[in-house]
Amino acid sequence: MHYLALQSELNLGKLSSRMHANAIRQWLYIGESSTWRVQAETAISAEFPRISIADRLHETSWELRQPYIDWIGELSQLNDSLEWWASELAAKNPYYNLFIRICLLGVAGQLIAAGFKRSTLIVCSSQALYREVLCFAMDCGTPARNLLSSSVFRGLSGVGRLGNRYLRDAYRRMPSLADRLLVRLPLGQLSERIQRSLDSRPSYRRQVLADMGVKSNADFSGDDAILLFTWVDGRNFDSDGSYRDPHLGQLAELLRERGFRVAYVPRVLFTIAYDAAVNGLLKTDERFFFPECYVEDSEWQTCLKRARQFAPVIPEDSSMGDVPVYRLAKEQVNEYRYTLAQSLSYETLIANMVSRGVQPRQIIHPCEGHSWEQALAYAVRRYSPDTRVVGYNAGMFSRMLLSVYPARCEYKLRPLPDCIVTSGPLERKILLAEGMPPEIVETGCDLRRTYLWEESFHVDDVSQQVNVEPIRILVATAIGFGDSVELASKAVRAFGDDTRYEVFIKCHPMVDAKQVANQLGELAQQDNVRFVEQPVGELIPSVDLLLYRYTSTCFEAMQHGVVPIFIRSESFLNIDQLEVAPDVRWVATTPGDLRRIAAEIMRMSTQERRRWRNKASDVVRAALAPVGPESVDAFLL
Repeated sequence: MHYLALQSELNLGKLSSRMHANAIRQWLYIGESSTWRVQAETAISAEFPRISIADRLHETSWELRQPYIDWIGELSQLNDSLEWWASELAAKNPYYNLFIRICLLGVAGQLIAAGFKRSTLIVCSSQALYREVLCFAMDCGTPARNLLSSSVFRGLSGVGRLGNRYLRDAYRRMPSLADRLLVRLPLGQLSERIQRSLDSRPSYRRQVLADMGVKSNADFSGDDAILLFTWVDGRNFDSDGSYRDPHLGQLAELLRERGFRVAYVPRVLFTIAYDAAVNGLLKTDERFFFPECYVEDSEWQTCLKRARQFAPVIPEDSSMGDVPVYRLAKEQVNEYRYTLAQSLSYETLIANMVSRGVQPRQIIHPCEGHSWEQALAYAVRRYSPDTRVVGYNAGMFSRMLLSVYPARCEYKLRPLPDCIVTSGPLERKILLAEGMPPEIVETGCDLRRTYLWEESFHVDDVSQQVNVEPIRILVATAIGFGDSVELASKAVRAFGDDTRYEVFIKCHPMVDAKQVANQLGELAQQDNVRFVEQPVGELIPSVDLLLYRYTSTCFEAMQHGVVPIFIRSESFLNIDQLEVAPDVRWVATTPGDLRRIAAEIMRMSTQERRRWRNKASDVVRAALAPVGPESVDAFLL
């Protein structure tokens, strides 16, 4: 007998006793939340081992990657509209969970088909995953029971199994009570991410702007006007209060040197209080067009209504091989309706800015293929067709960043920027290999890490580097909270309480380090483990090894002669910025792998390390081209 459970319904404090009472011997997590999995591993008794799916999940994700991209392309042909392009389904952002859940379902199907030798608990992270895993068990004739009820779902055989195919398909299509209730909830309840604080409410933001006397600017047009869309948090302010842009670097300065007028559209992130951000921005010498000034409450309500009504055409028999995807896709649409409304608001933003005299020569924005970018390009072409849109791809080297790669059938449909500028020749090579039209891709430069190419930048020769204990390890987390918890957990389990190592955990600016430490619990209290706040550029020169997930810090590390180790996930996609150059980085999955690989690296001879550094330096220069006198040319159309 096997047991199924929905992650949100489990009490981790009582789970071990319930597993013991049901003679369960092992458990399997089919979900994307690394945070929950780490919590569960801590709470569940060691007598119940978790079945690791890290390698199988990695292989499955690469097997399904192109079929998934092509399937979204087919849906784009069926749903071509602003609502579609503003949706997360169309954008394929891997952090919005559809693709990883499809991969997890594929892994579950493989394991269920192969059979378990011992009674197993399968925990699923979402209702749709739970239902599909149950259907796989029914297909395979495997009896399954809900852990928290007496319901038994027995598998069928022979003629019964053939008849069950029809029942299974009907069951998959049947809307659950939760599904029906979900679409009737106020949109503010559909996404916890949007409800982090009062700051996230558009009406509150407009009130803050009104209280500070901010009005909608007008008259920013002409062939010398360029508008930069950017993000704002604490990193945008120097110690003296002056403005800096961590996303577009010195681009504004380079453009002004060419005689252009430059202004910003700032989108304030949740990691800084909105009123504090606005107050800080107003004290700088920059000109800002606050987007909240151009979208009225009634217009925002219209965006919410459009998002509620969004019902894309998704064939009910949609699948990738043996993996059905219809219910998972419908689930994602419902989960991210509020995000859809936010993206739709870019149409209103552009329309109202144009009506008030804001029609620049160009709009330039960070380019990651997100839903808001597609809505922006769509709106600019409709309301300001003479304005050209340029996307700056600041280093998206992993092919698992699915939002960057349209299906080939989408190129005449998807609202892409008129030009995509890369951070160097490496990213352009990757984009062209994936089918991006060469006429819209320009090789640019790295605007974010210009210090790497300054004359004052110096790294000791390999022969002068002496490996002495303690070995200093920097853990650079990714933008995802779960990713950060898993990476930090593996690092501390590998090296914590071992005096031969010092572990420094540097969280991404969008990740709360205190919350990560809380998730680690006692692991974070070890004497040789520290959470640090200094900028990565200050930390890297003093360490020996870098542990990383999805971050470009690995390139900075290599330029400093620090060896990077990519840590594979147990429950999420492996978005490795160095997958394109596998011979300059190492890969580990478990804490045991980490200890072994770290020891191997530190035993490298001077000659071996010099060869590695030469290769690494070539990769960095191809990925992050230096800023030069002509660098700005790539951005001008």
